[in-house]
Amino acid sequence: MRNEDVQRVEFRHPDGMGSLVEVVDLAELRLRPRKVSPPIDRPTQLNFHCAQWVVRGKGAHWVDYQKVPVRAGDLLHIRPAQVHAFDRESTHEARLLVFLPEAIPETLSLRLTHPLKPSPIRPTRSEAKHIGQLAELMLSAQKTRTVLGEQQPLRHMLAAVLSAAQAIAERNAASLARGRASDTSHEFDALIDGHLYEQKDLTWYAGELEVSARTLTRACLEAFEMSAKQHLDGRVALEAKRLLVHTNDTVQAVGARLGFVEATNFVKFFRRVEGLTPLSFRNRVRAFER
Repeated sequence: MRNEDVQRVEFRHPDGMGSLVEVVDLAELRLRPRKVSPPIDRPTQLNFHCAQWVVRGKGAHWVDYQKVPVRAGDLLHIRPAQVHAFDRESTHEARLLVFLPEAIPETLSLRLTHPLKPSPIRPTRSEAKHIGQLAELMLSAQKTRTVLGEQQPLRHMLAAVLSAAQAIAERNAASLARGRASDTSHEFDALIDGHLYEQKDLTWYAGELEVSARTLTRACLEAFEMSAKQHLDGRVALEAKRLLVHTNDTVQAVGARLGFVEATNFVKFFRRVEGLTPLSFRNRVRAFER
């Protein structure tokens, strides 16, 4: 991933302001001129979801500074606010199902991957066949402007893909637990999204969720295979990585933005969570990008 300020990308509304879903052929995206869209290997932060369905070949995708291998039959979900980039050396073929949060059915939680450990969903061969058929139908219908390419049918087909992906993820990944514990852990994760810059006290989050800190930790151990404190620290450290790589702020300024009054406390925190100092992390990423 390149060392430059991360670019934020908004949903394009292909069929007017009421549209919520679009299907993009990755091969066509690679050919788009830069004046239309940024280079696809440039780090971007989306305000929408992107589900990458790999049709043929093998490759990789960068999600929050982790290189995620993908292969034919994989579905990789990128959530809003995650920093992602297409791997510049990958040549795999894929369909990108991009959609705003409003397109997700209310009955679907869309917990497809670990918040800190991105990985693709890998369905069985028969499941992959049906998901692939839906993705191809969505792309074809959108291109030919048939009635199936209108927003409502596209949303129904998207819901079918996402429902299948959710069921497969829950079946395949022990870290995506079901039940009340899972609900609590993901409510915790969503709460962190809105408050990590100013709030790092686990008891505050437990109070907001109306559970004890012990219950919250038990839920996170079941859902994420880490304690609530480890998950909270991991989310703060991830945001620190984003700021270190995609801004030119000093280490002290990054720490201050994240609520650390003293730079030394931020350095100690980052080293404890990540195993190296913030400056070492920044230098390592920049050396890799050259």
